[in-house]
Amino acid sequence: MIKLVLILISFHCLFQVHAQILDIDPEIVTEDHEIELVDVRNYLIDINTASAEELASLNFLDNRQVFELIEHRRSAGNLIDLLELQVIPSFDQQTIQSILPFVKLKTNLLDQHKTGVILFKGSYSFVSRFEMQWPRAYAYADTSKRKYQGSPVKQLLRFDYSFKKHFTYGFQLQKDAGESNPADYFSAYLTFESDKFIEKLIIGDYDVNVGQGLICWTGFGIGKGVPPMMIKRISPNIKNYRSSDENHFFRGFALSTKIKEFHSYAYYSRNQVDVTIATVDSSDGKVLSFSSIRNSGMHRNASEISGKNAVSMRSAGIGFSVKRINWHFGYNFMVSGFDAIWLSREKFRNWSSWIGKPISAHSVDYHFHYHNMHFFGEFAYSTDIALLNGAIISLHENYAVSILHRYYSPKFYAYYSSAFSESASVGNENGIYFGQIIEITDRITFNLGVDFYEFPDLSSQIDFPAKGFDLSMGIAYERRRKLGIGVKFKMGRSEIDGPLSDNKVKSRSFQDNIASSLSLQSSFNSSLEWRSDISFKWFKEGIWNSGMYIGQEIIYKPFAIPMDFIARLAIFDSKSNSSKIYSRERDVLYGYSAPSYIGKGIRFYILTKVDIGKKIDLWIRYSVVSYPGSEIVTLGSEHGDASNPNAIPSNKVSEIKVQFRLQL
Repeated sequence: MIKLVLILISFHCLFQVHAQILDIDPEIVTEDHEIELVDVRNYLIDINTASAEELASLNFLDNRQVFELIEHRRSAGNLIDLLELQVIPSFDQQTIQSILPFVKLKTNLLDQHKTGVILFKGSYSFVSRFEMQWPRAYAYADTSKRKYQGSPVKQLLRFDYSFKKHFTYGFQLQKDAGESNPADYFSAYLTFESDKFIEKLIIGDYDVNVGQGLICWTGFGIGKGVPPMMIKRISPNIKNYRSSDENHFFRGFALSTKIKEFHSYAYYSRNQVDVTIATVDSSDGKVLSFSSIRNSGMHRNASEISGKNAVSMRSAGIGFSVKRINWHFGYNFMVSGFDAIWLSREKFRNWSSWIGKPISAHSVDYHFHYHNMHFFGEFAYSTDIALLNGAIISLHENYAVSILHRYYSPKFYAYYSSAFSESASVGNENGIYFGQIIEITDRITFNLGVDFYEFPDLSSQIDFPAKGFDLSMGIAYERRRKLGIGVKFKMGRSEIDGPLSDNKVKSRSFQDNIASSLSLQSSFNSSLEWRSDISFKWFKEGIWNSGMYIGQEIIYKPFAIPMDFIARLAIFDSKSNSSKIYSRERDVLYGYSAPSYIGKGIRFYILTKVDIGKKIDLWIRYSVVSYPGSEIVTLGSEHGDASNPNAIPSNKVSEIKVQFRLQL
């Protein structure tokens, strides 16, 4: 148990350094990824048979490393010893040491185990979490319909059973702060996996990830804040859903099969959705139309409760593909629709309102690998066309480039789409991205990415076609986990609506942003580690606004006692919401914390983990943020208004998290 915990904590530390170096958003390590790492550590990945999807799930390997490992297996045969990884050009010692705890060279086949062993002799995990903030927000004492009907306590209960990766099931119950129902959110799943005809069967909640996300991608997907060598998305088509996020997943059943190189999948889902109700049937109270979808997952007051699970959404899909060692070609189809009328999907004038009729979407996706070049892409058709094509090319063992082009028609729409794009939705965009990575020495790495994009039609920011660009670069130095230095720089410009002219005609204006950061990490010994982060941000929309963040973090893992300590002190000064800075904080296992720093203040947190025997773990996390000079604040800002139900009558907000885990 202690070994597993140390590995996971080391993963946090290591990945945060890689995130700074590779220009990954620090929020990339999500709850789903932490769960996957625990699973992988339990059954390990066979590096000789692992698919690209399994290798990519580790997050330690970028696209180029995944492709080169698979190409090495094809050309040189299976690995006999893990030390052979050193001959793969893109695998440095840091990467090899990172993946060793999660891989093996031998596969345990499902047919070696009896049914009774599979059903009852696996691993059990129980997790219970309690968290609360204080002082209370005004909404808890409000007498109007905005009053929160529950306590300020947030609770989570999770149970998981797994026999290696072959058979898993579990459930979770969650109550958000302010909700009165102790089981406001319930999720469950049952998954069977094998190397036979039925590759995977899921009953309950699950994700569907198809191609590059043009028609469907409900799992985690990196957006434009992606490193140059990770522009391609890689994931199994179906996977069980275990996140505490209450939105954007499927509920029903999903099945994937394979016969040699021929693969297929199918799924059906019926899920209830939170909405803002527009009209109801006076005879039976059924919702006839709604104006918007609520993705917060909050059901705290009368207004939020009235729209809870008010509309049903049905989805179904099927796909076929041929997969070989160095190429893949697949066809995907899905259809989805609501049982009520969606009055207005967007405010854009170029899109007629979607009235709730089922929308079908088709796509073909491909990839092929030839020597040091990897090509991939997807073509989709729904209400119109969308296409994405890219390539990753290793020109030298120390130099690689990537390119990605996308065209999303202004009239293209697929509800579950999530792909590489400037905007939040897939549609009304045309762009091209160039990236490169240079390993200057064994210890110094430089990466560069530039993206040019345009919106052919109206968008949420401008009333006429617009253009923009983003540039990001980073350089990093690492020395055998003893010292890490990372410097990042980003800048961008996009067109937006300007002020009205004298004749009442809107003009074009520009929105500029610049961000830079410096990260230092040093390990004094095997027990003590220090990290420093300094970030600056400038944002111009008419006038320049600036933001600043400085954080100091200490990680102490004494070997004499079964406890770990992590503490961070940060000061920040951000002039406006547009110049706010995000920084991911370390949290309890499966937890997530990435507060936005707005205003002027100080933030501190301390996280302690205690091993109580070999099967019980306890996490305690305390955090506090202070805004000197303010009397009323809202979370994430030094400014507050007593009329805001979420405002807090204090200039200091504290939070406590306690998590308990039992493993059998």
